[in-house]
Amino acid sequence: MALYLIWVKKVRQNYKVSRNGLRVGDILSNFDEKYKIATDRHKEILKQHNFAYELEELEKAWFEGVECMKRFELIDSEHFVNGALKSGKKV
Repeated sequence: MALYLIWVKKVRQNYKVSRNGLRVGDILSNFDEKYKIATDRHKEILKQHNFAYELEELEKAWFEGVECMKRFELIDSEHFVNGALKSGKKV
């Protein structure tokens, strides 16, 4: 059992280290550059697996979603939640 838990922990660490995507906060700073880097990386991965897709079609919906998110006020949720907990609020 202990060996299994060590393996699970290692897999989770590797997943977190290898996560290569965009985050909501990225839309506020150098988004185009970050998007191009991520897109190029993902294109290469998909090419290695001979995966067919229509990027232009997918990007249309993607960028509509990005524009929608830009209308929201983005906050540092860690500090917001911790502040609420400290003031006795239920989260």
